[in-house]
Amino acid sequence: MHRMSVTQKGQLVIPKELREKHGIRPNSEVIVTEIDGHIAILPAIDPLRQGRGMLRFDLPTTDLLRDARSAEFEKDRRLGGEDSSKKGRNVTKHR
Repeated sequence: MHRMSVTQKGQLVIPKELREKHGIRPNSEVIVTEIDGHIAILPAIDPLRQGRGMLRFDLPTTDLLRDARSAEFEKDRRLGGEDSSKKGRNVTKHR
């Protein structure tokens, strides 16, 4: 437990140990709320930043899409789906 002083502006310093433990970095946002009659400071989680970098691929996205489309076309051809001779005619292949 930490005992803190509040400035005249209502500011306080979150101890470094707690900031590091909860991922609160300079200029990040926190949520200040009341829980069961107590003031709580919670790290504001940004789902976009949290997920950033999760998806890493060895190929450019266009190559991945082309490969996925080719695999889907081949699957349809094997399963006798739509007339495979008509599918993919308007698709331009880029390399």
